[in-house]
Amino acid sequence: LYEVSSETTGKQIMQFRSTPLGVKVEQGNLDSIHVQDINNLHHSLKKNEPLPTTFTPIGKQEAEYFARVERVTNALVQYSIAQNKEVEIDGVFSYKWRASPEGNVHIGAKDGRGMLLEKNGGKLTSNMSQRDLIYFEQILPKLQPKQPSLVSSESKRNQGNELV
Repeated sequence: LYEVSSETTGKQIMQFRSTPLGVKVEQGNLDSIHVQDINNLHHSLKKNEPLPTTFTPIGKQEAEYFARVERVTNALVQYSIAQNKEVEIDGVFSYKWRASPEGNVHIGAKDGRGMLLEKNGGKLTSNMSQRDLIYFEQILPKLQPKQPSLVSSESKRNQGNELV
């Protein structure tokens, strides 16, 4: 007999046992969100898709979150290095952020949530939501320095020549 309990409250959510035909639920106190999570898992397994994040081990979720936060902070620092100075951007609606060539980064939300990310002297504190990360991941390409287009010497030599 297996038991599933809530991590936050310790309340039993469900008891089930393994049978030759699958799983038999013995007792269930599932909320609609739990049923939806199970349906999403079933759909993902049928379609051979990755497991939904609700069924991903916590350590893996934290590692992925940290990697995303690290990519954002590194990109903001690289932008300040390219500008050769501390950069502060006060966005119109959502965020105000500051990054320095020394590696310090501060991101604040303008919606009252306060400081979302702070990186000082190698210490990182982040309260960024998935929505926050998606926003910054989408603007990262705009922060990359523009690469001049390369023209080969062959095409330069042929510029004045016409093909007959």
